[in-house]
Order: sequence, then structure tokens, then C-alpha cells
Amino acid sequence: GIEGIAENIIEYSARTYLKLSENSAGILHRASSNAFHGNSISAPSLWFYSKADPVARIEDCITVIEKWKSRGTIVQECVWEDTPHIQHARYDPKRYFGTLEKFLIE
Repeated sequence: GIEGIAENIIEYSARTYLKLSENSAGILHRASSNAFHGNSISAPSLWFYSKADPVARIEDCITVIEKWKSRGTIVQECVWEDTPHIQHARYDPKRYFGTLEKFLIE
């Protein structure tokens, strides 16, 4: 449908921007990405993500989560099959806020 076409256009645009700016803004993007992957703060972490998100791809989320877990960080995950990028609370507020509340109480 139109959503898939729009997602592909947005993803292509973002990747093109990163390629064109690899020697300017791309340097900052890589530095911030490396800092995020190598996060030295070991506080418990709660991840909300979707298997269908073309921006925060599941493979990338799992890569970071596994790195953090391997360093001893407690990581909890709440994964949706098909919610759009950063729309989990809007599409499934009961699950989103219930998971968040449980995480904060623990």
C-alpha cells in the first residue's frame, strides 16, 4: 500500500542524506552511534521497538541490546510486529504504558 511506498521513500532519503553528508553530519552520526552502542551506563534499560520499523530496524536494535547484555546491563524488551516508527504508545497504549509502569516499579 501507500504506507509501504512512503516508508521506502523516507528510508531511501535518510540513507541518501547520510551518504551525501558522510564527511560532515555523517561524522557526528557515526560518533553518536558509536557512543550509543558502547554506552558505559549500566542502568537497566527498556526497549520498545517494532519488527516492521524501517528507521529503527530490528536488526540494529538487537545488535545494541546484545552488546549491552554482554556487558551485564539488564535489558527488557517490548516488541511489536507491525507498529510504525515511534508509534507504539499510540497504537497500543495499554501494553506500552503497562510495560513502562512495571519496569519503573521494578
